Amino acid sequence: MEDYDNMHEAVLSLQRQLQISFPNCNDLSTISDRGFTPHLSLGQFRPRDVESSVAHLRQNWTEIVFQVSQIALISRNGRDDPFVVRRTVPLAQCVSVFNLDKN
Repeated sequence: MEDYDNMHEAVLSLQRQLQISFPNCNDLSTISDRGFTPHLSLGQFRPRDVESSVAHLRQNWTEIVFQVSQIALISRNGRDDPFVVRRTVPLAQCVSVFNLDKN
């Protein structure tokens, strides 16, 4: 299995390629000087629940392995609205298997 640095760079490379094809989908690339940061959103929490929720996730997180065969372009109308899949982009081949552990 690839190490973290290689997986991170693979995701960034894929994102750069997708942004060339979908230049208007750049909000996470332009939100800061750091550009796009690969991430996995697990949900939204009230400020008072963040600390206990993080502790729970750290204690109960189990490793998952998955392949990516398509990318979903998502958006929402407001911060409290759910995301909606606007388009899916099939990949020519599955990209690397990702291993998301709690470290």
